[in-house]
Amino acid sequence: MVALAAIVVEEWSIFVETAKPLEYGVRNANLTPTIPSNVIIYHYMDDILFTQPKPFSRPQISDIKATLAQASLTIAPEKIQLSSPCKYLGWVISEQHIKPQKVQLHMDIQTLNDAQKLLGDLQWLRPIVGIPNELLATLRPLLQGTNPTHRIRISSEQRDALEKILDCVTQGQVFRRNLELPLDLTVWNGPTYLLAAITQLLKKTGEIRVLEWISPTLQQTKTLFQKIEMMAELIKKGRERLIEVTGTEPSTIRIPMKKDTFGWYLKTSQDLQEALLGGGSQIETDKLRPPPIHWMGQWDWIVRPKKEKNPIREAITAFTDAGKKSRTAAITWQEEGVWKQQLLHADPEDSLQTMELLAVIWALMELTGPLNVVTDSLYVAGVVDRIEEAFIREVKK
Repeated sequence: MVALAAIVVEEWSIFVETAKPLEYGVRNANLTPTIPSNVIIYHYMDDILFTQPKPFSRPQISDIKATLAQASLTIAPEKIQLSSPCKYLGWVISEQHIKPQKVQLHMDIQTLNDAQKLLGDLQWLRPIVGIPNELLATLRPLLQGTNPTHRIRISSEQRDALEKILDCVTQGQVFRRNLELPLDLTVWNGPTYLLAAITQLLKKTGEIRVLEWISPTLQQTKTLFQKIEMMAELIKKGRERLIEVTGTEPSTIRIPMKKDTFGWYLKTSQDLQEALLGGGSQIETDKLRPPPIHWMGQWDWIVRPKKEKNPIREAITAFTDAGKKSRTAAITWQEEGVWKQQLLHADPEDSLQTMELLAVIWALMELTGPLNVVTDSLYVAGVVDRIEEAFIREVKK
């Protein structure tokens, strides 16, 4: 029950398991007349959560039992929990934290079905324990195939990722909401992916407390997915999540950018403009808040791209092309008044597009200093324009 991380804020709760599912109509008819307005009643499957800011009195508990009995619903005595920590829907809820109960993850992966079960369990845990996409992406190749009994092999890199994920699960937890503090949205920038969270800031200490993790989609629909697009997606998801559980926008959105970089992206990125449109949140830049968990050590600023929209003065200009019949890519450029060239021979699986792209890659890697690249391929120009620090989606071809 992921919503607990963001909306359960009371100090004492009663958790009730019924003998049969409680229909909403029955709940409204039988419980609402006898429960004060400050009591939250949450029904999920065959469980009912009653919670309020103050401890439930014995008369209240008796009243709840009697009201449920009128609808032929029975409460198991051991399901009434009046002290912290409480257990509910797989979570352990203490006065300050929420964490998973003992989770038995099947880490000994032998078949495709084993891998599918593990990845499914991890997706359920992510909002609480904060598993970064960098680790899950390493495991994605294990999901290839359609036969659930297909035997798979785990590489040393994947085994290392599994150990780190297990550490995230065993150590991960989030805080319960402090009603006296505003709810914020904080974004961190990683080597490949970004990660966001609904947070609260303790101003005296500068500590960021995570209430719920928000992760980007692991498998994107675009072949090239830029970091600024990923950040815009996280901001949208964070705003929608806060509105869903609290009805309000984030008080502050913390973005891992310098002020001038944020200003540049706000002018040039339609995705960022749409993500921030109409929210009214304060935008915080220039402060790289320390990540709250140890495996987030390699996180840094989002910077402006190195590419320019217009030609660079006094830079080398490389002309690139490729021939379909000759199966050759060519680069020519002038250096200190002398024209030079480089020919690249295609591999059997290369297409004309990949040969043209190979020519541009060679120029970018081998020619030092500021560089202008001229190509007649719209495909190559589009790739070069978007590929800097972009996430490249895995494709079959």
